[in-house]
Amino acid sequence: MTIIVSGNTFPHREHLKAAGGMWHPVERNWHFPYLWPFTERLLRGLGLTVTDTEATASNDPVQIGDDMTYYNYFRDQDPIAFFGFASLGSLVDHVTGLERPANRDGLCDIGWHAKPDYAGTRDMDEALRIAREGWADGLGLMSQLVTPEPVSKRRSRSVTGGAVNVGRMLAGHPDHMTKRRRIVGKRIITVFVETVMWQGITVNTAILRVIIIAAMIDKLEADGYSCNIVGVYCGYRRDGNEAYQTAIRIKDAGEALSVADISFAFGHPSFGRRLIYAIEGCTPQCDLTRDIRGIISAAFDDDHPCGPNEFYIPQLTRNTDDIWKILEAIEPDGLPVKLRRD
Repeated sequence: MTIIVSGNTFPHREHLKAAGGMWHPVERNWHFPYLWPFTERLLRGLGLTVTDTEATASNDPVQIGDDMTYYNYFRDQDPIAFFGFASLGSLVDHVTGLERPANRDGLCDIGWHAKPDYAGTRDMDEALRIAREGWADGLGLMSQLVTPEPVSKRRSRSVTGGAVNVGRMLAGHPDHMTKRRRIVGKRIITVFVETVMWQGITVNTAILRVIIIAAMIDKLEADGYSCNIVGVYCGYRRDGNEAYQTAIRIKDAGEALSVADISFAFGHPSFGRRLIYAIEGCTPQCDLTRDIRGIISAAFDDDHPCGPNEFYIPQLTRNTDDIWKILEAIEPDGLPVKLRRD
């Protein structure tokens, strides 16, 4: 999809260029591969015309976001809608710029409407704040998910840069992270992790899963691998097989692991039940309603597996407080490291 911005653009040419636009001297307009919703509103407010070059009929496929790397990459091919974001921050920026839709005419406000005991936050503003600052409280086995105001910013509270001792972490031992020596010549792998969780999963089970994922990633990087982490959600409409998919880069190879980020992305229900449902609800092709929010579909299977040096962590379908049973259920086949009880 190409977005065309036309009108009296000359006074705003520097802003248009900074936003990623390319000037076409023959057509005398600006072309964009994508515009953030708040940028589009700003340009319209300046009196400029913003036009999509493709039709937006309900059956036309749509691509939204700033990273289309994994478009048509997952098991369900030719999704009717694909949302791709280069970082958690990009997703937050996109959702921040959305206007709450009316719950009618193919649009749904479920991301804003969801109740706190379902979405884990009082409202969308609280969910966006936690997404920006990181869910530092997520590593405590909390009795509820409606979190208080944080004492400090994420970067001063998050746990990064060491190897996780799972037993010590579960016991609350302050020395559960150990210093890691620098390893030269790291091998890059990609880990895909299902983000949206079945509504019956308890907070304890969700957080235990996050702890296991953190331990896997830290163990991989301590052993010489450098990890990309991609949060995925694949769903399909109940009235047919038309799929819609989301892929968000949570960590790039070479970046330090932020446990506060992945605890929110993979353990907090607001990531899926507010942020992802919001972008889907604002897209008519997804046909989301408050009562029907689609069915989770596995991103990969035996007939459409991950590629080389890629691994898939699925959702959980049952509750347990046994961390080793969770590990057994989600540990990817062929993962080059193993977690041990000691």
